[in-house]
Amino acid sequence: MPHFTDLPPEVLALIGDLIDTGATKNSLVLASRFCRQHFGHLRWRHLRFTQFTSWRFVKFLEPYAHSVRHVRFESSIYKGFYQVDFPGLVTFQHRFLEKDKKNKVAIGLLEDFISRHRTIRDLTIITLETGMSSRFWEAVSTSLLNPRRLKLDGGLYGGAVKNFMYGPEFWHACSRFEEVIYRGWDQSGSLDLGTVDFSQLKSLDYRAAVTPFPIDATKIWRWMGTCSNLTRLHWRDIISIEQLATVTERPLWPHLEDFSLGYVQESEEDFAAVVLIHLPPLKRLTILMGPIGPVCFGILQERHLDSLQTLSLAGAGTITSRMALDILLQFSHLVVFEAYHIDLRDFRSTPQPWVCQGLKRLRVTFESDPSDPGVDTLLLEQLSKLVHLEELYATHCLSHFGPITGPEATIPSLSWKLDSGLGRLSVLTRLRVFMCKRSGRDLEVEDIEWMMDHWPSLETLTGCFSLDSTVQKNLMALISQRGIHASSFNLFI
Repeated sequence: MPHFTDLPPEVLALIGDLIDTGATKNSLVLASRFCRQHFGHLRWRHLRFTQFTSWRFVKFLEPYAHSVRHVRFESSIYKGFYQVDFPGLVTFQHRFLEKDKKNKVAIGLLEDFISRHRTIRDLTIITLETGMSSRFWEAVSTSLLNPRRLKLDGGLYGGAVKNFMYGPEFWHACSRFEEVIYRGWDQSGSLDLGTVDFSQLKSLDYRAAVTPFPIDATKIWRWMGTCSNLTRLHWRDIISIEQLATVTERPLWPHLEDFSLGYVQESEEDFAAVVLIHLPPLKRLTILMGPIGPVCFGILQERHLDSLQTLSLAGAGTITSRMALDILLQFSHLVVFEAYHIDLRDFRSTPQPWVCQGLKRLRVTFESDPSDPGVDTLLLEQLSKLVHLEELYATHCLSHFGPITGPEATIPSLSWKLDSGLGRLSVLTRLRVFMCKRSGRDLEVEDIEWMMDHWPSLETLTGCFSLDSTVQKNLMALISQRGIHASSFNLFI
């Protein structure tokens, strides 16, 4: 019988690449002499340095530096670590976690570090209180041989990246990468559209925080128009259709597949005429909040019916229940669909099978009909045909941080109970996540136990399952005992 040690070297190398060197269990794997021989170098593939990493580690590290592929510097670290050479370094991340007088010194050392490590492909800078120098951006743009991904992030709360305005060196550095992710103050003021070639840029995720200076949306969109090879464009903030309409040449991205916008304030007609009509057939479209109505829906049907795999419109309250159902009935390639709500009275009038049989993620609030007790069972029967479903969110407001008020609080919800037809969903064996804002009728122990018994892949089971606080608490405890993540979502009560 062949032994593990008889595998070809190239197969062993593939196995080694799959080993998570950060996991404690792998210290046991690497304990045997054979594994030390073939996989021992993997212990050095990922390194993380903090202010608590001893300076003595430098001398110990140097003989193994050639095995390092990923390095992460956090906060104020011993300056000697900047002097170590990692000849095979691919991914580098530096986190400036707090305001520190040593940060200026660290940036100077970082400039030299970047200049020496020309093999870096993925570069991430996360900073709360420190702006990067012009020399740093010059080092990035002139030193790296084949850069792939740049991320400049001011942290969870916007941070202090937005407190720093960068010069043209920043944009020259961005133009070297295939993917750019930016969080911070708008930097369009230093753009020089005539001197920088952005044809290499394929993916752009740009979130400009509010600044004391007006954002020149016209200039931003002219610049985006020069990024002719974009396949992915995510613009996360308010878009000014009025300003965009003044651009004489509309941005065209013939290779665009993934388009996401944050907040669109203008009318649906303006959005459709200025933006949507000019997009090529997309695979993924996300509108966080904006006017999606019959005009936009018609364009989606005409231009994107045969290409869309992800359609996320959960925050677009203007999309009607009828439109959401028509999407499920017509867009056969959908893998991800998120909409505001579906009224089961509309569903009753068009009970035809949904064509998106490959759907893996569905997020929508189902509004039941108290006068038609059988409609819940019909909907559950329809859901049972989505056998590839992995995530089911029966809510459109996962990000709410307060109680549901107004008309939404009185919307009758679908009943996720066995006597309403829950048993039909036993075929959803791939389901990993189930969240519901509220079940139309309180769930009982047998309903929850059935879910856990028949959905073997379940990792998260969340919702307000009972208005009785004691019952809800007991249900959460029951779920947690099975090792499944549980959350009450009391905010929905």
